[in-house]
Order: sequence, then C-alpha cells, then structure tokens
Amino acid sequence: MAVFLTLAKHGVEGLPVGELARLMDTPPNTMSTHLSILARAGAVVANRDGRVVSYKVLPAAVRDLALFLVMGSCGGAKNLSDSFATALDEAFAANSH
Repeated sequence: MAVFLTLAKHGVEGLPVGELARLMDTPPNTMSTHLSILARAGAVVANRDGRVVSYKVLPAAVRDLALFLVMGSCGGAKNLSDSFATALDEAFAANSH
C-alpha cells in the first residue's frame, strides 16, 4: 500500500524503480517484484526510457481503490459513493492537463 500511495503522490510523472526502492528502503530487485505484481493487477504502468524503468499509478486504479474504501466504510451509501466518484473524476480530469 505504501508503494501505491507514494506513486500516487508523484502523479503522472511516476518514479524510477531505483528511486522508489530508496524511498521505501527496499532492495531494487524486491521493489521490481512488488511493482510487477501491481502492474499485473492493473494498478500501475511501467515506462522504459533507455535503461531506466519508471512506474506510475493509473488514475482509474486510484479511483477504484478510493471508492472501495468509501463504500466499505459508509455501508454502501450509494449517494455518497456517486458524489465521491464524480469528485474524483473531476480532480483527475483537472490534473491530467
């Protein structure tokens, strides 16, 4: 979860694997394994620039996780989740430019 949240904070730029490993105090090969699992789950995407591989979260994954947490903590209140989903979509649209 900490890796996902750290990548989410870095937005569309993402972070190189080595930098993320340093921030998480984790060996780079271990971090690569964790990121591969997140990528297979559709939560992050990799971008290669020469020898450097960077990862970033996918906005839809952040949205889905946030909605899952809100729905779980609010007993499935449909009106709250719809309002929250709309606010998330608007925030992502505003930050994607």
